[in-house]
Amino acid sequence: MEGLKANLTKQVFQNTNPRHFLDSQDFNRDELAGIFSFADELRAGATEESIRTGRDTFFSPDHRTLHSDKRITIASTQPSTRTIESFKTAANILGIADNAITDPGIMSMVKGESLSDTLLTFQQNSDIIAMRHYDAPSVIEAIKKLNIPYVSGGHGNGTQAESCHPTQSLLDVYTLQRTFGELDNLDIAFLGDLKFGRTINSLARMMAMYDNLHLHLCPTKGLEFNEHDMEFIKASGIGYTEYDNVLDIPHWVNVLYLTRIQEEYMPKGMNKEQYLKDIEPVRMNQAKLNRFSNDTIVLHPYPRNIDFEMDESMDNDPRFLPNEQMYNGVFARAAMFNEILK
Repeated sequence: MEGLKANLTKQVFQNTNPRHFLDSQDFNRDELAGIFSFADELRAGATEESIRTGRDTFFSPDHRTLHSDKRITIASTQPSTRTIESFKTAANILGIADNAITDPGIMSMVKGESLSDTLLTFQQNSDIIAMRHYDAPSVIEAIKKLNIPYVSGGHGNGTQAESCHPTQSLLDVYTLQRTFGELDNLDIAFLGDLKFGRTINSLARMMAMYDNLHLHLCPTKGLEFNEHDMEFIKASGIGYTEYDNVLDIPHWVNVLYLTRIQEEYMPKGMNKEQYLKDIEPVRMNQAKLNRFSNDTIVLHPYPRNIDFEMDESMDNDPRFLPNEQMYNGVFARAAMFNEILK
């Protein structure tokens, strides 16, 4: 019995200093450059057919043996389409066996179990955890007991200073790298809900590591950046300009980053319908995009709410890159898994 306990202890507590990915600045510039370089290598070893079908035969055999001895638990307490599927495919590229639990109703947290106990249960059968959770402070506290890496698929909302969606910012910055070839000297416009979302503040945090960044903030009225986000921008020395109308944003900006109104995070008594009367000045369509440079790209983390922050008129414009973001996300996340597990 003592021998069994010793073996279990050795297996479960094999890593006393796990590398988590909880914040957009958890990797430095050099580490990000390495991740993006390996993501490019993974792209070269896969075809669009492999990503669409998930069939092993389309992935590079060399990559599929990198971590074939590892297991990942992927879980979510919130709705997710792109992030969870991207995690699963990213794991598949590296040969990592996955156990996905995407219905929070089948987890014991609905019975009152703590997040900490849930994660410790996942740890028994995994080498790494990737999870989306609605409350940032709970995640930060719970992972203190883990001895395996935890990767956030988004935690909290923009009103929580600790909120972040680091793997979204990872794929966004990877998309910028592939589009522009460098990450210094970029002008990025943020449009829409800057208050409740977690993708924009995450991207601002990661891009703050690069030189001469300038942000152009064009929020839906009443959904401006939270005070803690503005404090970070100022403390980081990031240049910024604020606008009330997308047509006032300089036509030469590199990026227009759109976001939907995050109704699910609004306090009781608030809903996105009340912002419709003020949304037109920041709403994007093809006619507005036409005033911007041919080199200006449009990003959106999705899901989008058509006829709120945008319509479908831009979908066929080559500058509209949300599908490219999604495709890049698989390789960026796979390269990140490799960095953490190697």
